[in-house]
Amino acid sequence: MRGALDGIRILEMPGARTQYGALLLAGMGAEVWLLEPPDGAPVRRVGPFAQGVSLPFVAHNSNKKSVVLDLSTAEGRNAFRKLAKSSDVVLSEDLPSILDAQGIGPAQCRADNPRLIWAALTPYGATGPRAQFAGSDLSAQAMGGGMSTTGEPGGRVYRAGGDVGDKMAGYTAASAVMVALLAREQSGRGQLIDVSAQEAVAGQMERGALFYQFTKEEPARGGRLYPTAAFPCGLFPANDGWISLVALQPQHWDALVDWVGDPRLAIERFKNGAERALARDEIDALLCEWSRKHSKHALAAEGQRRRIAIAALQTGLEVSQDPHLKAAGFFRALDHPALGTVTLPGAPFNASLTPFRMAHAAPDVGANNAEASALPVVEAPASQAAPAAAARPLSRYRILDLSWVIAGPACTRFLADQGAEVIKIESSGAGDPVRTFGPWLDGVSTAPEGGAAFALLNRNKRSMTLDLKKPEGKDLLLELVKYSDVVVDNFTAGTMDRLGLGYAQLAQANPRIVMAQISGFGQDGPYAHRVAYGQTLLALTGHYDQIGEADSTPLMPGYTYTDQAAGMISAFAILAALRHREETGAGQHLDLSLFQMGSSLMAEVLVEALVNGTNRQRLGNDNLAAVSHGAYRCKGADNWCVIATWTNAQFAALVETIHTDLPLIAARLRESSRRDVTDALIEEWTSLRNAEEVMARLQAVGVEAAIVQGARDVLESDEHLRARGFFQPFTHWPSGREMQIEGIPYALSEAPRNIAAGPPALGEANGYVFGELLNLTPNDIENLKTAGVIARD
Repeated sequence: MRGALDGIRILEMPGARTQYGALLLAGMGAEVWLLEPPDGAPVRRVGPFAQGVSLPFVAHNSNKKSVVLDLSTAEGRNAFRKLAKSSDVVLSEDLPSILDAQGIGPAQCRADNPRLIWAALTPYGATGPRAQFAGSDLSAQAMGGGMSTTGEPGGRVYRAGGDVGDKMAGYTAASAVMVALLAREQSGRGQLIDVSAQEAVAGQMERGALFYQFTKEEPARGGRLYPTAAFPCGLFPANDGWISLVALQPQHWDALVDWVGDPRLAIERFKNGAERALARDEIDALLCEWSRKHSKHALAAEGQRRRIAIAALQTGLEVSQDPHLKAAGFFRALDHPALGTVTLPGAPFNASLTPFRMAHAAPDVGANNAEASALPVVEAPASQAAPAAAARPLSRYRILDLSWVIAGPACTRFLADQGAEVIKIESSGAGDPVRTFGPWLDGVSTAPEGGAAFALLNRNKRSMTLDLKKPEGKDLLLELVKYSDVVVDNFTAGTMDRLGLGYAQLAQANPRIVMAQISGFGQDGPYAHRVAYGQTLLALTGHYDQIGEADSTPLMPGYTYTDQAAGMISAFAILAALRHREETGAGQHLDLSLFQMGSSLMAEVLVEALVNGTNRQRLGNDNLAAVSHGAYRCKGADNWCVIATWTNAQFAALVETIHTDLPLIAARLRESSRRDVTDALIEEWTSLRNAEEVMARLQAVGVEAAIVQGARDVLESDEHLRARGFFQPFTHWPSGREMQIEGIPYALSEAPRNIAAGPPALGEANGYVFGELLNLTPNDIENLKTAGVIARD
């Protein structure tokens, strides 16, 4: 079958940040070339290993080709320029300015090939005061705000497992590359994409800087309990592990109380979620007493039968054997040159016409040298003239957005940010339930407008109201589909089919339509009808199992990043489908499962289980590929910094810096071989200093160090983010106040980065949609309002 990106050649200068995004692009059919030094890319030396082969490398480099280029030589640099001249995209972790100085950066390569798209995935972005700072996944999670929300109350902070900061940068870049490719179809020009790993994390904090402006409170660390305004939401012990339980809604709490059968939970006061939150410790003790009597899978099965969001917290081995993932065809058997036939994680989503491609396993170093040498020199076509004004790249597309809560709205927000006309179709009653969520300015609800949660996820969109359960509502939607490009929903599996609005009906109305259905487990399979929240998916995909210390309870991060990741990856899939439609004229159906997307983010853990048959232990903040790697207390209350050294020279620079202040501690560090002792000695030094001083002094000697920032720090103290224009103003119209919102987590050189509009009022686009797009008369519209198909103004 034709790939969505057939004919696109991508040069990857491989690294930890580039590999996941490049994997997505290769899966859609792009020809991805790994440009490796003679001794192979550094990511090949990251363990664990099987027969000397890096399993994390195997996990993230299927479908790619390998070419050895020694960029330290003139010959290697010339070969790179030749390849770039006939390529479409370059993915690199290096600062463009550094590569420009070597003659192989975007300035030279885009001059050779004006159609070239260059994506720079750096720790802090290509510009700004910290552009030159060293950074890794650890720094991205620290500076982006994620680590400050994860850990026991008052205890240590922790990073999320699976190197999700690197992967956030990777799928952000892949999605931005798709935007640039579609823009190139119109302009004929490539562009520079500037991706900051810090911004990629900060842009996915649902309780970040915007929430802080509403509450003046930073998200508290909750340990194994999620710090919500209601209860319960958290991890609870079983007799063989842990479960994730979310029972915040009245019907879920009532079902749980009936199941547990403890009269101490059945009191009238506990029917109110806020009252339950006040009695958190009492209820937690009762639930733990009950849950410990049962196995985690038995609890999950019975809870789901009662329509309660319960999931077993799975290890990597359990995820690798999960029956639903197997039924979905998530795992693929591929031939590896050294390991033989191996089973690997595969498609993060399913596409009906352009399925995710898994043609071959990761290549040997230089496996495609001969193929690269034989490539003819292709002269890129001349660039077209620039348009009169910078346009948003997706402005020619109309998206009908039937989604709600987080994952779907995060997807359509990405599309709206780049100019797509996103029409949010809401119920004729209260609209998206998130409109009733807080927090609220001054603690006073102004629902359905003005809440922080809705504002964060729905900027740049329009809103119309429609009751799809009424025949007239269904007919109006099908009529609107004729004039649209994409329909997005994240209803429970089968809902759209039951409404008579499945893909078959939409495609009959418009054969060019792309239908994207985002759900917890996909449209079919053993778990298709399970109840799920972000916390459910973090448990099932093995993420919770990788957060915290090996000998402690697992921890819940203060943000549900599987929802945010699913939104961005879904946007990538939609854009790939639109590019395929530009080439063929055909729409298609996308089945976007949060379970598959979340599992793909744990690929290295799953490959370790599949190939070596072992579970990866929780490492706290350590990383065994580093010489030292951790988070350390600093002077003051709850102040932290992270420090990582990746070479012996960097560790020596760290020790020498400490020697200036504490020579005895430095001497002990030189002699220490135990990681826990090393961490304790480093913390003796950091605890006497401000985090800002630690970061500045270590970065000055080339050692990675970063502050663990909370929401207030990110918003008010981060001069770098301010210099880069990450935060964008919008008017909170119920109050008229100007507020700052987390902006677009990447910058395109050929498109504006500002936020065009805040969130829409409920039904504000009714006149536009029904009057201008569908040409209904005022009398028709009044009759629809009277029938309850459209909400009254």
